[in-house]
Amino acid sequence: IAALVVRPSSGMEKTQQNMALQPIRPDRTLAVLWVIFAAGSCSGLIVLGFAAQFLTHGPGDVALAGLAVFLVATGNTLGRLSSALTAGRFGPTHGIAGALILSIISLACLIVATSPGVVVGLLFLVAFAYGQLAATTPLLVKTHVAAPAFAGSFGWVFTGWGLAGLVGPWTAGWLLDATGTHRFALLLCIALAALSLWLVMRLARRSAAEAC
Repeated sequence: IAALVVRPSSGMEKTQQNMALQPIRPDRTLAVLWVIFAAGSCSGLIVLGFAAQFLTHGPGDVALAGLAVFLVATGNTLGRLSSALTAGRFGPTHGIAGALILSIISLACLIVATSPGVVVGLLFLVAFAYGQLAATTPLLVKTHVAAPAFAGSFGWVFTGWGLAGLVGPWTAGWLLDATGTHRFALLLCIALAALSLWLVMRLARRSAAEAC
């Protein structure tokens, strides 16, 4: 009965369907959202792919490397599950900003960390932040895109994640082979996460100005 009461008229339904079927033309806002997701995802995708590599310097690190892979997967899952709480309490913009700040701090600490236990904990935090970012991005897109165009718009934004998944780990591996250290890959991740954070805050300021 409730479904029949709240069901929109057939004319409204057809209008919404027609809007949803119209091809999405990327605009400036969609481009910014694309870069936010692509740049912000790189560090998490690299950590997911290279977690064991951070801890395979000696025979005693094999068990810790396995633990690192487990905790990275756990952190990613917990980040996604908890994103509803943070986005619901602080909003998707601040939720993503907080995840990026956590990622930047953890990545910076990874550059100087020497204790295997500390490295494992920092990898967990980066993966947690990545999970938060990945799960909150659809809400961020929904905030800045009209509802009928959401599916097509998020489809465009999601290609940024695909590109990051292809280019990010490959670039990190190339830098590791060329330099013998993860330092430069981590610096690249910090730079990309900082770019993503700057764009998120700029988008938030622009939305606030338009609301006024």
